[in-house]
Amino acid sequence: MSASWRSWLRGYEALDERRFKVPLHGERSQVVWCEERASEGLTLWSIVLGRAECEASGIGLEDAWHNNRLSDLVSFKMDEKGRLVGEVYLPPFGVTQQEWRLATETLAKTCDRLEYVLTGSDRQ
Repeated sequence: MSASWRSWLRGYEALDERRFKVPLHGERSQVVWCEERASEGLTLWSIVLGRAECEASGIGLEDAWHNNRLSDLVSFKMDEKGRLVGEVYLPPFGVTQQEWRLATETLAKTCDRLEYVLTGSDRQ
């Protein structure tokens, strides 16, 4: 699958082997990472808030859980670095370009929206 998702980046700015920038409304954008694990499929993820921002604002696991109740596709968690991140998991087989793009766009928009609600700005 690794070759296929990289060929689906049309319209996005590739930043490196795993990261790309998704343009959103106006000047806004969101950086998305795509990680492939052979038996687990693809994980798309994006940072909503960095560790320092989470600590300064008191955002934590409970806030991520509340947001998870509102979303069917994107889930939020605090990662090992203390950042609030959004994730989407895709199966290892049978993902089409249309499904990948839907997941990517939904992740980027959902993370950007939450970032804006929490900070009032576009960090990425």
